[in-house]
Amino acid sequence: MNNSNNKSHVSMGFEICPVCHQHHTETVLLHKQLKQMLEPRILTGYSLCPEHQKQKEEGYIFLVEISNQHTTDLIKFESSKPTGKYAAIRKTVWDQLFNVPLPNQDFCFISTDTFSMIQEKFQTQDSQVSDDESIPDPQSTTLH
Repeated sequence: MNNSNNKSHVSMGFEICPVCHQHHTETVLLHKQLKQMLEPRILTGYSLCPEHQKQKEEGYIFLVEISNQHTTDLIKFESSKPTGKYAAIRKTVWDQLFNVPLPNQDFCFISTDTFSMIQEKFQTQDSQVSDDESIPDPQSTTLH
């Protein structure tokens, strides 16, 4: 009998990086009662991919640009609309860029306007020589 709904008692689980949206950390999932209930691929959670985990361990936090940040309400990952752009900044320069406390997580969502302002600040900074310590070192930020 051909099962047209593509369900199985075995599935491949995966996690998604909240920064780059890369699928990683695949695991085999098995239904406890061996029922044909699992989709072929199942999202099991969100965690940093190996590349971004390494940057986190080096002291970076990630600013993920989303297109639906038009409110001060907390946006959950599942309802975010990422644009594909993100920045990695050293936690030590956070206070130089923002007037809000450093988040307790590895990343935060920012609006397209905020991302543009950060991008402009670092492009302007690259073209200027300044002794002003209030401007973060370009080596402390990576824009993608």
